[in-house]
Amino acid sequence: MEVSFNKMKNIFWIVLTICFLSSCNSADECFIADNIFFIENSKLKENNRYLVIRTTGFNKKETFYELYTQKPDFDHCGRSKVEPHFVTHADTTEGRPEKLIYKNDRLDIIYSKSTELFKSKEIAVITE
Repeated sequence: MEVSFNKMKNIFWIVLTICFLSSCNSADECFIADNIFFIENSKLKENNRYLVIRTTGFNKKETFYELYTQKPDFDHCGRSKVEPHFVTHADTTEGRPEKLIYKNDRLDIIYSKSTELFKSKEIAVITE
């Protein structure tokens, strides 16, 4: 029995389509989960503010400081149903983030020119 090229091509596409469809999962999955870390600060807590460090990315990691007016609860992917009140990006091209200033419900980052490795959890939080 001889199978034509067109018939083989059609079988290939059918099998490929079935593979793609079966690999799709309706479950809520993430490729790379964000790392979430809460920064404890009594002054922020008194004002019902919650400060979170989010590190995201696969190869090139990016760090964001997020300020919430309600305590967020994060799923396994690092997502929350609570939207942040304010977000700022730690731009390491400006230097190593050294201090995080909380003033007027905003966050400002003070950078140092140090070449030490950036450790987002070791940032000083100053409330004004």
